[in-house]
Amino acid sequence: MSAAAESPAAAVAADADAAPAAPDRLLRLAAVLALVGLGCVLIFLMFGFLPWTVGVGLFLGIPVLGVAMLIYLYVVVRNLKQHGQL
Repeated sequence: MSAAAESPAAAVAADADAAPAAPDRLLRLAAVLALVGLGCVLIFLMFGFLPWTVGVGLFLGIPVLGVAMLIYLYVVVRNLKQHGQL
């Protein structure tokens, strides 16, 4: 059977196989943001309570970790809804 003669069901199945690409990108983004946030907090913990370390660690690192956590939770809830578990 040629590619042009494929049934519509086969095209839908091929699209369904390609669907998990978006959550994978979001999970990668969440992981990178979590590593950046943890690195900022680590700088704060290593160098102590200096003005610049508090700024980097608490005012930058903690919000970045929060955004990473929210993205991760969004991906998990969306995946559970797609699989009918939620």
